[in-house]
This record gives sequence, structure tokens and C-alpha cells, in this order.
Amino acid sequence: MMRVIFASLMVATALSDDSLDELKDVIKLEDDCADPGLELLQYHSTKKSASQQAPLTAPAEVERMRLCAPDRMLDFGAATVLHSNLGGHGPDSGDENLVYGGVLDGIDLVVTAISHYTPNDINPSGGVLHNGEHLGFGVINIASGSHVDLLFKFVYHASGEGVVMPPFVFALFDSDQGFAHESRETYTVKGFNSYRLRDDSDVSVEMLSGHGHATFTSTLRGGKSDNPLSPSSLTKLQEKRMVSLLFEDVSAFHLTLGEVGYANPQGRNVFFSGSSTLVCGEEAKCSAITCPAGMHQRTYAEFVACGSKPCSSADVPICCYQEEPIADPIVAKE
Repeated sequence: MMRVIFASLMVATALSDDSLDELKDVIKLEDDCADPGLELLQYHSTKKSASQQAPLTAPAEVERMRLCAPDRMLDFGAATVLHSNLGGHGPDSGDENLVYGGVLDGIDLVVTAISHYTPNDINPSGGVLHNGEHLGFGVINIASGSHVDLLFKFVYHASGEGVVMPPFVFALFDSDQGFAHESRETYTVKGFNSYRLRDDSDVSVEMLSGHGHATFTSTLRGGKSDNPLSPSSLTKLQEKRMVSLLFEDVSAFHLTLGEVGYANPQGRNVFFSGSSTLVCGEEAKCSAITCPAGMHQRTYAEFVACGSKPCSSADVPICCYQEEPIADPIVAKE
């Protein structure tokens, strides 16, 4: 009860171009109090029968659809931002879109604003300069007090023609809000087959009419200190503020971003990715491996992912390096 009351007194904004310092102790308290044993729920949005669904909670189904296979996960960290001029706001010129090259082998993702788009223009070092990629996430900046309808379309890199995708996961992160009690962040998604949240999620859901159509809304304030640093390594609090969506046999989908009710004008950065710890679990990190004699773990091993899960001997070259032999001072003099 104290956690809920205390969390409601938070006055830290979510990641923004001009946000104030956050109440880190509040966030830490909420994170530490989370129950690691809480189960996760699957929510279906289609009219298919349960036997036709592909539940994101069922490991056998996740494996069957290869949702966590490296060649099936949208990889924004490995992608290249080929063009950035969403809504005609730059910084590039030409086509008014945002293009991620190589989200999968030979496939690009083109994001286009199909309604008026307002990025933050208060901070000259923020706004559309944030559009692109950061720490393995795709990022789109939006001004508070606005919303934008976006079309995400997959195309072949070589031809630019649309491509119908095999089943894939698209995840949205860091759903939180700012100072004002009325402030909210909303993601309205259309075209998905099912979605997954923690059962103790901080995100509220409103199902809308039509196939795979829902609005996901923030319910609690947040700050920079609780922003995720990797799509594949999240705290419990960060998992509570994300949603994973399953798409099947689509070449495009719609996402509407909304930021309303903020006390002061600011920018908000929306994070998304193709991988999700809710579906695939955390990556195995090099910090879990024991290096052979004569070798040491690499610097920042806790941030380096193994190629296998769990880490195995095949990951030794990735995670370990050879010790330099120590010269015998007597021999050296001779």
C-alpha cells in the first residue's frame, strides 16, 4: 500500500528533452517491491478460436513460429537509419519518412506519418534528431499535447516492394507519463493478432472494434532513471511498462502515438523493438561464463550477449581474452 501511495507522489517526467531530475529512490522502491514470481498473461484480440491462436505465453508456440530466432526478430540495433525526414521535419530532405535499413536480412522498415506530425521543437539538440535508433531500440520523438498516426511498412531493400512478413513480435517500451495528473501516453495499434503484458502491468488496455485494434495507456509517472537500456535486459519495472504484440502475415500495420495532458511543453521519445523479454527471456550474458585458465572475462561482460543460451564453450572467444604472458625479469635481463 505504501508503494502505491508513494509512487503516486512521483513528480518525475518520462524521458524528454527538457525533463527535470527524477525521484530515483521512488522508482527503486517500486522495482524492489515487484514480485518476481508473478505470472504473465496473454490477451487475444482476434476472433479466431483458442486453437488457432499463437499465444505468446506458450513456449512451444513461440518455438514453432521461431519468434525468438535471430533471423526472425526485427533488429533495430543492427539496422541502419537510411533516411530520416518523418513528416517532412528533417533532418534529411526528400521523402517524408523514416527508413530503417536491414531490420531483417534484405528487408527495410519504412515509417510514414499519415496524419500531422509534431516533434518537439523546444530543444535544438532534441526533437527529430532523436528519430532513428538508440541502444538497440527504434525511437520516434513526439511533442507533448499532440498525436500522430504512423504506418509501418516492410519492403524489400533491393526493390522497395512490399513484403508479407512471417510471424514477428513488435514491442513498445517505457509507457509512463509526466507531472500533471491528467498526463497520459497512449499507443493505439491496429492489425496485430495477440498481445502480452505482465499481470501486474502499469499499462491499461482498451479493446477497440476491428481486427487486432487496441489502445494501451500509461497509468503512472516515470523518469529518465527507469528508461530501458536494452530490449533484451529489462528490470521488473521496465517490463511492467511495456507491451509485446504478435503480427502474422502482414506487410504493414498502424500505430498512433499520443501524448496528452502535460503541464509544460516538452518532447517524448517512444521506444520500440522487435525483441521482448516477455516473449524470449533475457539474453545470456558473458558475465555468466567461466573463462578457461589463462583467459579473463572481457570488460563490460555483463553487457555482452553470448551467441547461445545459456552461454557455452562456443562463446569463449566472444566473452574471454587471452592473458598476456608475464616476462621473467631475470631472463629479460639476459
